[in-house]
Amino acid sequence: MQTDQMKDFLGQKFILEGRIFHSNLLTKKAKKDKKRETFDTQFVWSKNSNQAVYQQILQFLQQAGQMVHPGFNPAAMINPIKDFDTYVKQNGKPNDPWTQGCFWVNASTGWEIQVAKETPVGLVQLGPESEVEIYSGRNACIQISFYAQIPKPGDVNQRRGFGVNFHVILLKEGGDRVAVSEGSAPVDLNQVFGQFKSQMGAGYGQAPAPQAPQPQYAPQPQYAPQAPVPQPQYAPQPQYAPQAPTNLPPLNAPAPAANPFQAPVAAPGWAAPGPGPGQQQQQQQYPNLPSFPGQNGQGY
Repeated sequence: MQTDQMKDFLGQKFILEGRIFHSNLLTKKAKKDKKRETFDTQFVWSKNSNQAVYQQILQFLQQAGQMVHPGFNPAAMINPIKDFDTYVKQNGKPNDPWTQGCFWVNASTGWEIQVAKETPVGLVQLGPESEVEIYSGRNACIQISFYAQIPKPGDVNQRRGFGVNFHVILLKEGGDRVAVSEGSAPVDLNQVFGQFKSQMGAGYGQAPAPQAPQPQYAPQPQYAPQAPVPQPQYAPQPQYAPQAPTNLPPLNAPAPAANPFQAPVAAPGWAAPGPGPGQQQQQQQYPNLPSFPGQNGQGY
């Protein structure tokens, strides 16, 4: 097979549907043990899905191994597709729990990639400002290809096999968010908060009882302040000088002439003094008592 034909064969791309984890898709970053900045993701899919594509990938890797590493034992090659049931990490740690019952690839690339999101109105390409859309556990589709890993001169491990590039990521709706941390298993929130929940009692975590709806009152109309009504202004009343009485006789007028036919009238409220009650009683009891001067109003 000629070189151009080999490039075309090795340049084949495959599309898988699954979930993304530990993803760095919008900004290139350098890993701790590498200086090269890359995009990275762990792409996981169930063994019950992508079965036809998976068989195509196995056939491709078998043929590519014979072309790139002729005469090398295929069982000793680095397999880019990891199987939860058979893969053993070099550091001896257990496989990630979200890979149970699944296959996965660790894809990385230094080339520019396209990240898009599936929406009801079509596909929308995402940029660095859309980092919130990237989370471990999200459903996605990925387009991958393979490159040959050839040992460098002096590499005592003689690492041969294939690595995984990826070119396009299509984010889909759904996929439970998974809390992951580098080099450790995700935190089991139920286990962490289980004791706290038991201490809080059976009602912990339950929604509060619904409250009776409160009546809604229409807002009261706001009245504009009324302008003061002007009061009528009355003209000041004229001040009059006191008038002298007109029905009084002159001070020097002669007294009216006495009426000869009218008996003299005593002044009102005055009567000639008579014997008092005690004197009348004494006179009745002692009729022969002598009278003294002045007793009956007479002078001495």
